[in-house]
Amino acid sequence: MPFAVHQILISNEFGGLEEIALRLAVEVRKTTAARSEVWLPGEGKTWERAAAMKLSTNEVDAVGSLSKSWLRAGLSNGSFAFQLRKHPRGIAHIHTPFAYRALRHGLRWAGVRTVVHVHLEYGQEMLRWSLRNPPDAIITCATFLEQQVRNALPSHAQETQTIRAIPNSFDSNRFYPGDRQQAKRMLRTDPNCPVLLMLANLAPHKGQETTIRAVAELAKQGIKVQCWLAGAERSPGTNYEHSLRKLCQELDVIEHVNFLGFCTHTAELLRAADLLLLPSTCEGLPLTILEAQASGVPVLAAPTAGIPEVIQDGVTGCLIEATDHHAYANRIRHLLQDSQSYARIASKAREHCLQNHNWPQYWDRVRNVYDLVARECQSKPAIELPLH
Repeated sequence: MPFAVHQILISNEFGGLEEIALRLAVEVRKTTAARSEVWLPGEGKTWERAAAMKLSTNEVDAVGSLSKSWLRAGLSNGSFAFQLRKHPRGIAHIHTPFAYRALRHGLRWAGVRTVVHVHLEYGQEMLRWSLRNPPDAIITCATFLEQQVRNALPSHAQETQTIRAIPNSFDSNRFYPGDRQQAKRMLRTDPNCPVLLMLANLAPHKGQETTIRAVAELAKQGIKVQCWLAGAERSPGTNYEHSLRKLCQELDVIEHVNFLGFCTHTAELLRAADLLLLPSTCEGLPLTILEAQASGVPVLAAPTAGIPEVIQDGVTGCLIEATDHHAYANRIRHLLQDSQSYARIASKAREHCLQNHNWPQYWDRVRNVYDLVARECQSKPAIELPLH
């Protein structure tokens, strides 16, 4: 029986959740007999990445579906349902709760089963609005989110709703330790100068300002580092990058901070990095932390959202409040000067990451959710995701 699995995204930006969605699409195509489809709101970095991965892509009217106009939202949902029905009936895996709410009519009209993925820590009001009519199953990217999501559901669904916490995973084929000095030479930087790396789109909640201030504090202490900020502008209309560059000038660290923009060679950046920083105030379970740990790079991050699930302070990384740049500077100095502590943390973090966040394990758990939805949904015929 023909079957399809649809990965649905409504942002043109490319980040951790988009990476996961595309990797799932590849896995469906590679390991099952189901058709694998990706839905995107038009051209952009995610579309380019999907094309490079030779995935079948479709366009969804994200703006229309999110419109406050009932007419426009209805037309968008109708068009979406019409396009969905051209494919075999199957499962729609929607990668943001509000996208599910915006497209709920089209999904219902198309007769697909639905899995909603919660990749970030949203407020209860947003979750209640998005999940007023619960999907067939919900996946959360971290354990702490499971109860938050359940509490936001309508009372009649709180006990019965299928929710699975499936912590994020990394790609072991790309992220692994290497020769740090050689990697620095390949990237044309001083092999003897420590590199602090942030892999995060430029936005106030990500904590680039704290990182820059920590670099300035280190400079006051006579410690020279290079700071690489890898990420695209994600604050439309605010020109946040300009604000950060201005801060660098004010703190006299412009020569120590490099704005790399959107990068696809993140694995190479991590092999050259001495430390990864993420002083963020809003996350789910960031892929960049897992990728750094897998690459043997100690992580200093804020105890936000699911981050404490993968970082035990002083054991598998360092947990520091998001705005405390003095504390970041002090922990950076300590790790750079204490090679034994550095090696111990890097080793423990990599061991934990390999054991608990490998991709085969992740795909098996997602695949189980797909099969559960197909098997246990009472309103449609029971079908399982077919293997090759």
